[in-house]
Order: sequence, then structure tokens, then C-alpha cells
Amino acid sequence: MANVTNVATISAMQALPPAAGLTVFLNANGREGLFECRAGTPPTADPLNGIYVTSGKSGFYWARVWDGVAGKPEWFGAVTGDGSTAARTATLAALNAAVTLLPSVELASATYYTNGTWRISQSGRRVTGQGRDKSAISSNHPTAHIIHCGGMPGAYYAERPLLCGMTLVRTVPATVPPSPNQDDDTGHALHMRMTSNATVREVDTMGTIDGSGKITGSNLVGTYWANALSPLWEDCFDLMTGQGARSYSFMLDGTQDDGLGPRFPSLIVFRAREVRMSNAGNAALSRGMIIIGSYTDMQVERVETAKVHHGLLCLGGGSNAHFNSHWHDSYLADGIRIDKTGADSGDNLTLVDCYSAPGVGATGQPITLINAQNVQIVAAQIAAFPGGGNGKIGVLFSNCINCTISGQVVNHSTGVKFDKCFGCNADVKVMQLAGPATEGIRVQGGFGNTARCGIVGVPKSVGFQTGVAIAASGGNQIDLTGVIDSAVTNRLTIDGKAIANAGNAPASNFVIRPGAAFNAAAS
Repeated sequence: MANVTNVATISAMQALPPAAGLTVFLNANGREGLFECRAGTPPTADPLNGIYVTSGKSGFYWARVWDGVAGKPEWFGAVTGDGSTAARTATLAALNAAVTLLPSVELASATYYTNGTWRISQSGRRVTGQGRDKSAISSNHPTAHIIHCGGMPGAYYAERPLLCGMTLVRTVPATVPPSPNQDDDTGHALHMRMTSNATVREVDTMGTIDGSGKITGSNLVGTYWANALSPLWEDCFDLMTGQGARSYSFMLDGTQDDGLGPRFPSLIVFRAREVRMSNAGNAALSRGMIIIGSYTDMQVERVETAKVHHGLLCLGGGSNAHFNSHWHDSYLADGIRIDKTGADSGDNLTLVDCYSAPGVGATGQPITLINAQNVQIVAAQIAAFPGGGNGKIGVLFSNCINCTISGQVVNHSTGVKFDKCFGCNADVKVMQLAGPATEGIRVQGGFGNTARCGIVGVPKSVGFQTGVAIAASGGNQIDLTGVIDSAVTNRLTIDGKAIANAGNAPASNFVIRPGAAFNAAAS
């Protein structure tokens, strides 16, 4: 190139006699590019010489010729494919310098090895990889977050950050704190806190497994969100390899205070879709997605979890949340558990088209609601593998008010149980294909509930004893129109007594059933 001097190193460029307007080409691997000599001092500090290089002569500096928007961490000394301690230290420093000076950081199709946290704190930053299967950040630190993106509590929110197209990997086991109260701030692959209008897309998280199948690395939390205003989180996957006491794929934490004034929900207008995980670890307590109040105006669509203790766990106060198309397979405790105990709010939650199936030996229910208000569960599909759900309850509402469930329950001895509930509604089809079957719906205590039960198409040998069972409860409306004679021994029992016809039903409950005799012998 005419009138352009080629130099091999930054030192060689600094040693050139400076002259304003002189252009040189730096041939250093990864740092290559055109630099122009300018009079004065660099407009901003750049100790790693990615954009600006001071001249050996006072009063001049070299400025990289670029578009002013997008650049590479290699400009600042990052190396790829090198897991040595020196390379990790240099690469982490380069990543942090790049995101400080470049509005948009472009990662190569390679692995960047680090030994600490890549901190992204400025507004408007974009970090884009070449794809989840091409660009990776690999950390060997047991407690540091791999990426921490967001502003500072008590100071500011980071506006409009974007991360996409990469995988975050930890190659050592994450340290599990002694108390769950400390799980919010250690060992996360991706830590998102104090962000406004953030976008995270196609960012996978995982621990490592060697060729023999042995787990060699893990994250305490795959992706963590707190103090998040109107984020978009989509098409992300976590491979859980957690060890020790606890492990989480996704933690949405609404308890954190932003320190900027009057307290308001930490998670607002939160949008998530196509979020998936699978568990290859053996943590004593594992959770696919945990949401801790307070939160409001949340939409979480198409979430899949597998082989964890809780697929979806919602704790504390939250309102106006919509969960759509959730798939929680082979859970070990509860597939979906919404527990509002002690919360000062927590209503208007909707779950649509949710599938939940227990693993063998599961201790809880596919769906559990505790102390909830105004929760609607629509088109739920509750299934069980052989031995997974038999003898268990499919859906449990405990101390709930104005909650509803519709859907189908297969292979659970009790389809739906209301325990001390008021104004709740169940409209379910219950089927039993193997194992013991007790009742389609049980209403235990409480007042003013509605139970509509359909029991059809099961072999007589595994039919239900009772369609609907009422105990110590009044003011209930019981609809038995969907109970087929051959499926049950008794369509209705109240306080343990089989009710033969509507005239024999206590006045405290209301029965809907065509015909006088609705407890005829099963045919």
C-alpha cells in the first residue's frame, strides 16, 4: 500500500518518528490494522493499546483507523485457544478493555479462556459471537461469574445491552455457598443485574464433562436476572452439571433492591421464550427455573426442564405473570410449584399448555399451588411414567383462593386435591392406565369450590373408587356429568359416605348430574 509503513510490533510503531497524518499498518497477530499518527494526546485512556497507542515522542499518538462501532478483543491482546494462566489473564484484561472502549465487541469462532469475571457495565454495549457452537468463553474460576452484565446498584442501570451467539463454560466445580441466601452472587455463568431493555439471545451455559462421562466443571447458576426492566431473553440452553448441595439453571430474582429510591418490583415486563435445560449433575437440590418475588408483567414462554427437583418454582410475591407452553419432564420433587407463603402480593398468574411428568420416586406433585390467589392453569397435561406418579396427587391446591385448573391427569391416584381452598375451580379429565386409583377430585376443607370431573376410558381393573370426594367442606358445586359408570365405584362421596342420588346429598353442597341415581353399580 502506497505511503503506508508496515510495522511488526507496537513497540516498533512507537519508535517511528511521528508526523501528523502518517499512516502505518500493524502486522501483529490479532492486533493488525491501520493506525494514523495524530498530534496531541489520546482522547481516552487505553493502556492495552487496542485503539490508541502513545508515541515515543511527546505530543503525538497513533489512532486505529476503524468504523468507531465494532471491534475485536484481539486488538487489546486477547488470545484464543490458549488455557495457560498467562493467556487467561491477558485475555480477561483484553475482554474488559474491549467492552469499555468498543460499542460493539465481535467474538471470533474460537474459545477465549479466562480466570475471572468479564464485566460489562456500560450502556448500549453489544457482544456478539459467531454462534453458540462456535464462540465460547471458558472460565476456570470457582466463584467468579463468567460474564456480569449490568449497572451498579445505587448508581445506574445499564441501558440496552445485547449478548448473543456464544456459550459460557466453567471447567471447574462452582463453589456452593453454605447458605442459599448467598446463591445470588457467586458462581453464575451469566449474571444480569441492573439492566434496562437488555437482550440475551442464543447464549448457552454449561459445565464440562470429560470423555469418560465424569463431570469436571459446573455453574451454581446458569443464568441469573435481577433488577431487570423490560428484558428479552430467548433461545438459550443450560446443561446443568451441578454438584454439592444446590444447583440452578435459571434464577429470576425479584428480591434485590436497586438502591435508587422507592422500592418497586425487581423484575418488570420480563419476556422470556425458548429457554431450555437438561440436568447431567447430581446436586442434592436442583431447580430448572426459580422465580423469586417480587415480579410483575412477566411473560415466560416455551420453557423446558428435565430431571431436576423443581422444574418451575415460583416463590414470594408476584403478579400479572403468564407462563405458556412449559414442559417439565422427569422431575424429582414438584414439576411446577407456586408458593406464595408470606408474600404480600402474588395473584393474576396464568399457566397455559403446561406438561408435567414425574420421574420415578418423585416426592411431590406435577403441579402444586400453596397460598396462591387468582392463578389460572389452562390445558394442563399431567402424565406419569410407569412407577412415576402412581399413588400420588396430580395437582395440589393448598390454602388457595380463586384458583382454577383445567386439563388432563393420567396415572395419579388422585387427580386434583383442594386442601382448605376457597372459590377454586377444577375441570379435569382423569385417566388411570395402571396402578391404584382413588379419586378424580378431592375437596378437603374450605368452602365454595367447583369440581367438574371427567373419568373415561379406563379398564375396570384400575378404575377409580370415587369420582369426586368431599370432606369437611361446604358450598361446593359438583358436576358429575363427565363421570362414566364403568370408570368408578362411586361417583360422589361426602365425608366418606357414598351419595346415591341428588336427594341424598347434604344441602351444604350442590350436585349436578342428569338422572336420579348417579351411584349405580359400575357396569
